[in-house]
Amino acid sequence: TPAVDAAQFRADARYYCNMLSLWRLCGRVACRVDGLDCFRRCVPLTPAPVRAFLAGLNEAQQEGMTWEETTEELWQEWRAVREWQAMAVRSLPGSR
Repeated sequence: TPAVDAAQFRADARYYCNMLSLWRLCGRVACRVDGLDCFRRCVPLTPAPVRAFLAGLNEAQQEGMTWEETTEELWQEWRAVREWQAMAVRSLPGSR
């Protein structure tokens, strides 16, 4: 049903916001509730290889590829995502 699809879409957006550590780019409390808004606003602020991974991931999902197949095919972009995640953690107060 459309309501279930919309709820799943928002849940997916929240998952990707967390995966991409978008919380480091957005301090809006409302985004903790509405991941879709955060995703739309903050993904453009990520490095190009991170955005390329998301585009490739979308294509891979449409083709029915597994996560392992996707990260193997998009290994450079996936590495950029991992580096982005590590940078977000290092940017926390008290991190080294």
